[in-house]
Amino acid sequence: MPTDPESYVHRIGRTGRAGRSGEAILFVSPRERGLLRMIERATRQPITAMELPTVKMVNDVRLARFKQQIRDSIAGGGLEPFQNAIEELEREDNIPALEIAAALAKLVRKGEPFLLAPERREPEERPPPRGPEPGMAAYRVEVGHLNGLRPGNLVGAIANEARLTSKQIGRIDIQKDHTFVELPAELSDEVLQHLKKVWVAGGQLRITRDGEEPDDAGKRPVKRNLLRGRLFGKPRKP
Repeated sequence: MPTDPESYVHRIGRTGRAGRSGEAILFVSPRERGLLRMIERATRQPITAMELPTVKMVNDVRLARFKQQIRDSIAGGGLEPFQNAIEELEREDNIPALEIAAALAKLVRKGEPFLLAPERREPEERPPPRGPEPGMAAYRVEVGHLNGLRPGNLVGAIANEARLTSKQIGRIDIQKDHTFVELPAELSDEVLQHLKKVWVAGGQLRITRDGEEPDDAGKRPVKRNLLRGRLFGKPRKP
């Protein structure tokens, strides 16, 4: 990921030198999303996200190519010496021809796996733990694991911007695309409005008290039904 728009423009320009055309593929980590948006604003061009192939899609392509390579080899001829050797091995050791063919294919791979391992399922969000400590309240910020968020990042940002000590910041529960954190219950609206605009790990905090909708349109948050005695409310619908 280029560190500035000028470097990005210079790099992608290499795909079109000498009248040629090409495609530039950009790999972006979750914490670099803010930089990606900055590049889009500077170039005034949206960067289209590509959908990565699944493990099944990759394996299907590998299998299809493998079969085609076998067909091409058969069509090319010159297999007699190998056929004789396989027939001898089959008679001498009583090994089925199918097993011999599989062993030969494995030798060609030289220890590299033929198919990728199945994808691991995304872990389900953890159930909500007990409620906040006395004098504390649950707040939600709109950055999480996908942003590469770490507890230290969040503690440092909130402590600096809200002028809190680390002791005034309680439990932190980082989820896939959001995070719950315990902060003093008496945080003023002025402090909350300031924290909404703070950027951490490439994303804006957009902090709200747990159970309120993010203030995207500049309106006051809308109250939702809270679960008493619990730190974390039900996950919001996307």
